[in-house]
Amino acid sequence: MTDKEKQERRSLRVEIKARKLIIKKLETAINALQKTADRQKAERQAEREKLLVFKNYNDAQDAYGWGIITEEEFDRITAFLESSQEAVDELTAEDIAIKVLLNWQQHMSAEIANIEFEMLPKEEQSRILDKNLEILKRREERRKAREVGALVDVSSGELVY
Repeated sequence: MTDKEKQERRSLRVEIKARKLIIKKLETAINALQKTADRQKAERQAEREKLLVFKNYNDAQDAYGWGIITEEEFDRITAFLESSQEAVDELTAEDIAIKVLLNWQQHMSAEIANIEFEMLPKEEQSRILDKNLEILKRREERRKAREVGALVDVSSGELVY
């Protein structure tokens, strides 16, 4: 291995370490956002359950008319009755941020796997590719067999027609 190749391998190892560090930091951010999103959803659910006391607009209007609830509460109840469960299940900025970060995290993990694969000797790469190709062929055979009603023998892995 030449000095240039050795330097390239060292550079790739540093890049892998950097990507793993980023993934770890992303996990921290994702966990914090998830806690916030879960708390917000629980708060929305609690508000929904509180407002479920009023089954329809007339019940809320009667309660407001008798002074049981304030005008602000009446407005929240009527808005709730119009939107119902949608308000609880609505995606928040935190939910969307979590999806973006998870997507980025998956991308980084895939890049690490690609770099690690490229660092393997060519013979090892060929062996892994051949093995994966064989696995894909077996999966496809099983899928086709299931389409025609064949079963897979769990003990042997063979197709039974």
